[in-house]
Amino acid sequence: MKKLLKGGTVVSGSGSIVADVLIDGEKIEAIGLNLPEDGAEVVNVSGKLLFPGFIDAHTHFDLDVCNTTTADDFYTGTRSAIRGGTIVGEHSVMFCGRDEVIEIKHSALSREVFATGAVNAAAFLAAQTKPGLYNMSDVIAAQVAE
Repeated sequence: MKKLLKGGTVVSGSGSIVADVLIDGEKIEAIGLNLPEDGAEVVNVSGKLLFPGFIDAHTHFDLDVCNTTTADDFYTGTRSAIRGGTIVGEHSVMFCGRDEVIEIKHSALSREVFATGAVNAAAFLAAQTKPGLYNMSDVIAAQVAE
């Protein structure tokens, strides 16, 4: 089944443009202006940011923590992430000593919190007029200044 995403802002490593994205099955078939519908399901995404081929680099795959290893390896974890993500739930950082464990937890109740952060970061980067190295502190500072 083909889907044609019409009129979204396509964000890539080289910039952003308003364009259409044609998806056939699980593959991006074309990105361009005024792509033909050719029987595709058309979705109006005007005003939305599209990240074709975007992969969330935040992973906990094959991670050793306090003498245990996370269940997903890179193969199974990547397949899971593509189908909807692996981030929702509780996340812990543990500092393990000889006779103690210090644990910091974060509970994410939906993927929306991460999606909002990614969109805010992309909008921040799209607004930059000079190349540079930016981090989340820059994104947050810009939001606070608004």
